Amino acid sequence: MSPDPPYPGSTASFVVEAVADTRLESGTLDIGVSYHGFPIYTQSQDLCDATSCPVKKGPLTLTLEESFPIITPPGPYTVRLSAVGVDPIAPLLCLDVDFSVVPQSARNGASAE
Repeated sequence: MSPDPPYPGSTASFVVEAVADTRLESGTLDIGVSYHGFPIYTQSQDLCDATSCPVKKGPLTLTLEESFPIITPPGPYTVRLSAVGVDPIAPLLCLDVDFSVVPQSARNGASAE
């Protein structure tokens, strides 16, 4: 993830490296975000928006960018990524990413008063 840690007003890039067991023509990527364990955001998108399709069997890279609004509260977050291909019963990917958003002042090393 970059920047690490993210902060309000930043855009974070998530890069996931995986291995495809089969050739993929299409699929769906579901993204869920939780804050302190409470779901706050969900999104579904075409898997081909996060990687080049068709995906050949072997290594692949998924790249996602998410903007953190300036009003994003600091604290612990979890992003759950899950992907399915043509057969929705056979998941392609399931991954949880835990991270914390920090205030801009903490990121810059400034002392908060």
